[in-house]
Amino acid sequence: MPLMWYAVCSALAWQGGALRRTSAAWLHQPGGCPEDNLQNEQLSSTDIFMRSHRGDLEWLDYSVPSITESMQCSVGVIRNVLLVVPEDDVSAFQEKLNVIWTAHDLPKSLLERWHLIPSKTKIIGSGSQEQMLDKMHADLYSDAAHFVYVDTDTVLMQHLARNQLFDDEGRPFLCVRSVANCEACEMSMQGHVKSMLGDGEMLDHDYTCLGQAYPRFLYQHLREIVEEKKGEQWRNFTTHALHPENGGGSPWSEDDGFTEFNAMGAAMWRDFHEKAHWIDTQVDAMNLMAQPLPMWSWEQDEATREQSKKRFECIRRFKQNRDGFDRNARLVKCNRIFRKDDK
Repeated sequence: MPLMWYAVCSALAWQGGALRRTSAAWLHQPGGCPEDNLQNEQLSSTDIFMRSHRGDLEWLDYSVPSITESMQCSVGVIRNVLLVVPEDDVSAFQEKLNVIWTAHDLPKSLLERWHLIPSKTKIIGSGSQEQMLDKMHADLYSDAAHFVYVDTDTVLMQHLARNQLFDDEGRPFLCVRSVANCEACEMSMQGHVKSMLGDGEMLDHDYTCLGQAYPRFLYQHLREIVEEKKGEQWRNFTTHALHPENGGGSPWSEDDGFTEFNAMGAAMWRDFHEKAHWIDTQVDAMNLMAQPLPMWSWEQDEATREQSKKRFECIRRFKQNRDGFDRNARLVKCNRIFRKDDK
């Protein structure tokens, strides 16, 4: 699910006319970067993991160009994109990718690095549980050393650079914030995560951010400690869910529930604390991190959906400019532009 706790809290004056005059040029120069950037690329070992479904197809029009242009302009950061969807949705997604590639004139070589993969999970009647379980098994989809989660209804705020994912020692930036001022966060930690990992100081924090790189070694470890804590019933649940060829499994219906990002973050905080560079979202400079921009794809208000699409288009035009990047200021710019255009 997209993680919408980012706040717009600063403003920057900007003239919208210049952007509107140059927007056509941007649309005819995808990414603003030459394709020959890719010829001598040294591929990284970091993959993007995107779990989606048929209901989110329309948002690929924004996330796919955003990510692909970033791969074209900022080479050596992302190796492949793992686009994982239910098996019945594969053909619709393949058709959509082909349409987007033609419409945006994206490099054909990068289409080969979008790996459209049938989901390894099936939970009858609960797509949300399928998605969470898939994210907890990302290491089964590729041999990547790190996995970066980006949702279908999300765009990058700027071309993704390695120093947005890792510090100088190669440790991934992972976000953390106190649950003291977030009742919903505390409920998640004390409810879902405690039942998965047990009690401890790691429950005093929330770890939900998109666009950060989780190390491969975390996944098997997480699954083992969750299975140990939840026991035989959890083992049966995951065994059935991970065999869609046998019909899949029923939803996890116990009161304790489960979650993915907070469990992953809490396990890193407790068990591999020194192997991550922790960024306190309430204290530190979040501009160090990628911070993709999400929206709620299940939003029913059509006006809100259209505003999000306009905002995504504006953000795409700005990605090339990384000088003095300020996430909130860029959001304010785009909000002003499309609101002015609507008048």
